[in-house]
Amino acid sequence: MASQPPKVLIFGATGKVASSAALAAHTHGASVTLALRNPLKPTPFAPLNTSPSVFPRVQADLSIPSSLSAAVTTSGATRAFVYVVYTTDDNMLSSFTALRDAGVTFVVLLSSYAVPRGDLTSLDEEGDYIAWKHAQIELALGNVFGVEGCGYVAIRGGYFATNATLWREELKRGGEVKLWAGGAEFDWVPPEDVGEVAGVIVAGEEEVLRKGEVVVDVVGGELLSQREVLEVVGRELFGRDVQVGEMKREEAVRFFREGLSIPEKSARTLVEQQTEREKGGDRLYGEVYFGESVGMAERFLGRPVMRFGEWVKKNKDMFL
Repeated sequence: MASQPPKVLIFGATGKVASSAALAAHTHGASVTLALRNPLKPTPFAPLNTSPSVFPRVQADLSIPSSLSAAVTTSGATRAFVYVVYTTDDNMLSSFTALRDAGVTFVVLLSSYAVPRGDLTSLDEEGDYIAWKHAQIELALGNVFGVEGCGYVAIRGGYFATNATLWREELKRGGEVKLWAGGAEFDWVPPEDVGEVAGVIVAGEEEVLRKGEVVVDVVGGELLSQREVLEVVGRELFGRDVQVGEMKREEAVRFFREGLSIPEKSARTLVEQQTEREKGGDRLYGEVYFGESVGMAERFLGRPVMRFGEWVKKNKDMFL
């Protein structure tokens, strides 16, 4: 008798990472249920919206453990893809516990490439809040699912290509685009690639994981400065050069806080990191470290990671 397909719960499919994870998990044979705070909200990809029998939906909120228990019971899921919620008081420990107690045995967490390799307990909240917060949630996940009969993987995604859309309105107006630390380089990883890796793993394709592997880096294939990214977008989509100006520090904090919907503390960390990165003093993209991370992503994708210029061409509607 053929084995039953794994039942998977995908949280946050109104975003490109989770919706890509849902499609990839389905492609790899999983039975996928979408868990959404608002089940009526559309997702970025048409198949998830037009095939309710293939992609059923349940209401759930990762910050409300009782809703997670109900979602798992309704879907019958034993595997789940989740994302980081900043606002929980216990770094999502109660949420992870609710998933496990309801019957989930394997979780894939969307974390951040800001988290360094090595000892997570030594990170300093004041030194790098983004890395510290994601690390605390990874530790909570490990405490709950790093036990016999369970498993987990943290997907550490890089700097998303979608962050370039923060300049959409300025680009459309055709005027000056203000940057903070325009020379700072990032990897600009397509969220579709991050989601695809997550979907492959959560679908049960665990043979692609090496023994003891609980962290998977997914980054873009090249480093581009913010100025270079604006040049690519201007050339590919608008057929012109982009006039670049400079932001003031508090303006940059507000820009990231509002544009990325992140806490002010995270926005300030991002501003400081970009300042250091422009000076060449940031650890994130060390040559060996970054090269290893690119190779790791491509091992799961089975293809080269998408370059930023290619991603822009495929996502014109996000800028226009």
